[in-house]
Amino acid sequence: MRKILLISLLLFSSTAFAQTWGTYGTTWSTGILESFFSANQGYIQTIIIGDTTLLTQQCKILQSNHYNSSGQLVLVDTAFLYKSNNKIFCYLTNTFYTLYDFNASVGDTWQTIAPYPSPFSSSGNPPDSMVTIVVDSTSNTSINGQIKKVLYVHSAYNDWFFLNPIIEDIGSAGGLYPYIYGWMDNDIPYLRCYTDSSIFYQRNINFPCDTLINDIPENEIIGMIVYPNPAHDQLKISFLNKHFQFQITILDSQGRECLRRKVQSGKQDIELDVQSLAAGFYSCILFNEHFKRIVKIIKF
Repeated sequence: MRKILLISLLLFSSTAFAQTWGTYGTTWSTGILESFFSANQGYIQTIIIGDTTLLTQQCKILQSNHYNSSGQLVLVDTAFLYKSNNKIFCYLTNTFYTLYDFNASVGDTWQTIAPYPSPFSSSGNPPDSMVTIVVDSTSNTSINGQIKKVLYVHSAYNDWFFLNPIIEDIGSAGGLYPYIYGWMDNDIPYLRCYTDSSIFYQRNINFPCDTLINDIPENEIIGMIVYPNPAHDQLKISFLNKHFQFQITILDSQGRECLRRKVQSGKQDIELDVQSLAAGFYSCILFNEHFKRIVKIIKF
């Protein structure tokens, strides 16, 4: 039995909230194992779609949709978060809880919450479990030329935990909230990709951020990156392994064709001029007789 663990992430910034983490269109692609016994794998795409005010706090609205290989699209979660003093706070049950504390040093702790039901688990979890996070070590890493703090943590008193590492502007390697990573759990989340107007981060380049698996042999999965997303003037496509001829079609939110081009994948980036497209959401479809990929993009 093939078990492909598609990974995703939720990323949070140490820089000014309005400059990076909080920008409209910031996107996380959280690959999930839909079921331990299923060949169908999907991903959850989380996008910052706007702002709101809760308990006097100005928050970002994060909407999460589940895409799977059977063609289903399901809204699974809407989260409300804000950043203050290098901490990320999440809103649950009429209260804000600390989600990540990037001021923390070795030995420091903070309390967070595992929401019920988990957006990644069809079987749910105990109602709103409180989790004590303990920092084991810290370090720094460079991502796109920017230095980010890295936290390695564990959870005290119960089995809910963040998958390490937790990175500034990236967050937990297992998604937004703590999760129980038991071998029998369904819908297990794993970090895959994050993108905003200035950063692209991919944890495992062997599997593209938005891969949908449906009995495709692993060696036929074509690795590629579509960036920047959101796009303004140019949209670039980098292929990471195979060399195939593709047709690229871009459709608007109404399904109308806006662009078509035949390309040969290779080491060089493919550049598409999208300057003439109106601001909004689009589908970039890459296909040939053997393969099809659909990438959701935002034009601003």
